[in-house]
Amino acid sequence: MTLAEELMNRLRQDELPPRERLEELLDFDPEKGTFRWKVDVGRRQAGDPAGAVLPDRHCITIDGRNYQARRIAWFLIHGEIPKTRLYAKNGDMADHRATNITDDRLQAGVERGSNHTAPPAR
Repeated sequence: MTLAEELMNRLRQDELPPRERLEELLDFDPEKGTFRWKVDVGRRQAGDPAGAVLPDRHCITIDGRNYQARRIAWFLIHGEIPKTRLYAKNGDMADHRATNITDDRLQAGVERGSNHTAPPAR
């Protein structure tokens, strides 16, 4: 099994660390969509970018468990754990800006077969 497969198998979909733990470890900029470590964690130093970018997602390991960065971003932005799958309005699943993450398939353009543009307003 490749490292990417192992990380994807270990992702936790329905749980996240407590908000206090996330805020203790991570500095999230919702305008830029970036995560940086606030503290030294293993080989990672405070100020380093947090996580690893896989082909279709960005994962962040916290306390030995892997989490999707966009789910952490949603939680930090909205204050609630997402109940559904999250999408990127612009199709870039590694873009975690507050304006790019949505839980609406239509808004993300998924129904039209494109993740790059939203469907026309009705």
